[in-house]
Amino acid sequence: TVSDVIGTTDSNDFIRFEVSAPSNFDLRLRGLQADLNVQLLNQQGDVIASSERSASRRERINLNLASGSYYVRVFPGEESANSSYRLDLALDPLQLIAATNDNRLIAFNPERPGRAFEIGSITGLAAGDQLVGFDSIDFRPASGNLFALGASNQLYTIDINTAVATPFGQPFS
Repeated sequence: TVSDVIGTTDSNDFIRFEVSAPSNFDLRLRGLQADLNVQLLNQQGDVIASSERSASRRERINLNLASGSYYVRVFPGEESANSSYRLDLALDPLQLIAATNDNRLIAFNPERPGRAFEIGSITGLAAGDQLVGFDSIDFRPASGNLFALGASNQLYTIDINTAVATPFGQPFS
């Protein structure tokens, strides 16, 4: 939670945060006395989401984020807006990882399976290889690594942040 003021001497607040694993991000801007808006920016400074409700109405952004660095910008919605605010940020790591039939890695919360987040296309598989069915991936409890089995009987580890597969050992018969 961040509490601050936007006004004539401080017209933009930036808050930086890190996402260590694919997560659901929930932002709430409240306690407004004037029209303030909020944006979510990626590491390059590009706006990826915003909430710009009129007057002193609460603002909210809720979406799934990949791992990386992000910024929240709080700014006046009207030129002369002067208001204190309370900014609440929450990250809820996506709990389930799955591979699709077309070799994409996705993450989601079991309470909201329809809001899956695509981590990316799985790369690094041997030429012509593909994962074997939905049940071909599993986490190894001892190491926390995600393993996948290819149709060539090659075992891979998959980075859950980048979807890059790395061969693990030799193919078995």
